[in-house]
Amino acid sequence: MKRKNSGFTLLELMIAAAIIIVALAGLLSTYVACFELNETTRNTNLALNAAQKAMEEIRSSTFSGIASAYNGYNFAVSGMAVNKSVGRVYVDSTDPSLLNITIGVCWEQKGDKIIGECQEVSGALVFSDANSNNVLDSPVELSTLMAQR
Repeated sequence: MKRKNSGFTLLELMIAAAIIIVALAGLLSTYVACFELNETTRNTNLALNAAQKAMEEIRSSTFSGIASAYNGYNFAVSGMAVNKSVGRVYVDSTDPSLLNITIGVCWEQKGDKIIGECQEVSGALVFSDANSNNVLDSPVELSTLMAQR
């Protein structure tokens, strides 16, 4: 009687190792994607808070001075790196008794990914109106109508 060698062959071990490597690569890519999504969520919340703060500042101003003081007003987002975010206010005063106020915010994430309608110039983000509507188009954009009382 011959004794059979027990254990795994080299080929079986190599196949098992390949399967484990593919599974770990998939888990690692999911882990990295979660970090990117977490950063996007954090930056979106910071941008939204900055836009709401700017909107409250505008609401506390006198109606007659809003268009001249805030149209084209730029602001930075606190909590983000310096020169890596910009917010812009656009005031449409076509009807002087009803102002259409729009606030948009753009920012740069890790990996030089710019969110919103901005571009990097000399290491700083600047508003770049690609569609010529004077509004900073972004995922974080607030718009309201304000009437004179």
